[in-house]
Amino acid sequence: MAYLTTLEARLDAVYSALETLGPDSLAEDFVNFASFFSEDCIAYLRGMRDHKTPAFGRQGLIHDLQNLLQSQHLKKRRVISQVANEQGGQIFSEMENQYIVHSEILDPFHKTAVVSFNREGLIHSFKLYCCRSHFVWLTQQATGEGSYKDLTV
Repeated sequence: MAYLTTLEARLDAVYSALETLGPDSLAEDFVNFASFFSEDCIAYLRGMRDHKTPAFGRQGLIHDLQNLLQSQHLKKRRVISQVANEQGGQIFSEMENQYIVHSEILDPFHKTAVVSFNREGLIHSFKLYCCRSHFVWLTQQATGEGSYKDLTV
C-alpha cells in the first residue's frame, strides 16, 4: 500500500510540475520535469490520437513538451477518481483539467491518464486519453492551420 501511495504522490508531483512549465521555462526546469520519467520512457503528451508519434526517452519528452507548450499549457488539474494497480505499478487517473490554448482558457474537460512506473518508481509509460477537438479548433483559429480549416460553422 505504501508503494501505491508513493506512486500516486509521484504522479501528483508530475502534474504540479507541469502546471508550472511554460514556453519561457528554463532548460533546467524541463530537465527536472523529465527526471520523473525513466531514460527509456514512452510518452503520449497530446494523447493516444497521436499514437504514431510518441516521445521516446527523456530528451524526446523534453523536446515534445517544449513544442507543446508553444500553443498550450495546463492551468489546473483536478482528480475525479484514481485507481492503482500494485502488481503492475500502474495508475489510472480520471481528471478534469483546464488548459490555456493560444491565450484562450478552456472550460475544464475530462482526460484520463494511464501511467506505468518501473521498479525505481520512474514513469516508463505515460498515455493520455481525451478528445482534442477543442485544442485543434483553437489552434486553427490562432494559426489558420488545422484539421478543420475546410469546415464552416
